[in-house]
Amino acid sequence: MGLWTKWHAMTLIPAFAVMIVIGLVLRKFLKDKDEKYRMIPIQVIAVTLLVLEVGKQIYSIVNGYDLYHIPLHFCSLFLYFLPLFAFYKGKYKNAVRSFTTICSSMLLVFLIIYPTMIYGDYNIVAFFKGYLDFHTVAFHNLAALACVLIIALDLYKPDTKRDIKSIFIGYGIYSFIAALFANLLSTNYNGFYRCGIDAIKNVQLALIDKIGWAGQLIYNLGMTAATFAFGLVCYGIYRGVLALINLIKNKKKTTEQTTVSE
Repeated sequence: MGLWTKWHAMTLIPAFAVMIVIGLVLRKFLKDKDEKYRMIPIQVIAVTLLVLEVGKQIYSIVNGYDLYHIPLHFCSLFLYFLPLFAFYKGKYKNAVRSFTTICSSMLLVFLIIYPTMIYGDYNIVAFFKGYLDFHTVAFHNLAALACVLIIALDLYKPDTKRDIKSIFIGYGIYSFIAALFANLLSTNYNGFYRCGIDAIKNVQLALIDKIGWAGQLIYNLGMTAATFAFGLVCYGIYRGVLALINLIKNKKKTTEQTTVSE
């Protein structure tokens, strides 16, 4: 399966367009409001994600629990950190917002370049037929929308030192926990048990065949390093988007001032 399929093109491209429209509309009406009002859309998304996940867990328990449904995947981080982003106002508010923003930017970028890794055709086709497929598509699209709204509503001001620190601390802790349970439970949380890309999986299996558990450890360390690298790349993209938006805003402001002066 390639990076995209026709089903992803038919659904994700319109979804991205809707996300942008929602972001622009909300920005028009909320950009000059206090943060407590600008945060409301994120709060709605955070609560909705939790409701979706509760439904998933109940569904799984009723139908025979699948260990894959334990929320230890990369996207499970939104269950923990998006509510903190939306409601937490304590000492570590900026660190939480930093990590959550980078998580959401990573998901959005990954959804743009490699959506088949996140969910397949079967999820899309069965979107209205089964709860798990509905959950998969709705959950990831809402989490991606959160990234658009964080940018559109100016909900996080980047700080390079703090943001890079949050990448390494946040993903270091997450990778340790997810990799540990992935290997203990033989379940593929964030690809820490088996890689979903055949070429890399073949290397992983070759390492395991030659040096046993050390080969799996090397693979897990490689996956962790890849997560760090991807986080840094996505953070760079996020900063680039902000810079472009600010350039457009400043150009528009200059044009308006010139028009008034004339």
